[in-house]
Amino acid sequence: MIEWFRVHRDEPKAWGVMPALLERVGKFCERLDTETTPKEMQDLVRVMFMNGDWRLGAWVVVMDGWLLVAHLIATPEPLGVDAIRYVLVRQAEVDRSVDLTAVTPQVFDDVKVWTRGYGLDRILMITHRSAKSMARRWGFRPKKTLMEMSLKGAPDGE
Repeated sequence: MIEWFRVHRDEPKAWGVMPALLERVGKFCERLDTETTPKEMQDLVRVMFMNGDWRLGAWVVVMDGWLLVAHLIATPEPLGVDAIRYVLVRQAEVDRSVDLTAVTPQVFDDVKVWTRGYGLDRILMITHRSAKSMARRWGFRPKKTLMEMSLKGAPDGE
């Protein structure tokens, strides 16, 4: 049996999946070399969940009542400001060994409803995978390019 639900403090099932979700979001950060450290992401989810913070958008898919096989973490942005402007999908992952073709659109539809519930009409996502597949599967389109420059080992002034 496959079941999905939004993770929030008032959902009894959420308490049982929280340890696995925290482990999963940390591993996501490690595996995909995100700009957020595993501990920062785990702390963000943990604190927002424990405080019942409305800004935590977390969804999970479980199999057989306990096995966590997919998750999505989103927050209205920018965090810490009164005038939020969009929802940022921070993490979205489905285990490769599981076919959730029928379930993922339902979860994403709920993300859209949650986003509109705060008067927002934009969802942004940074993908560590193929931008083309995100566009094809979910209708995202490229907006900006994230570029990086490392200053490690570079002499000052260069």
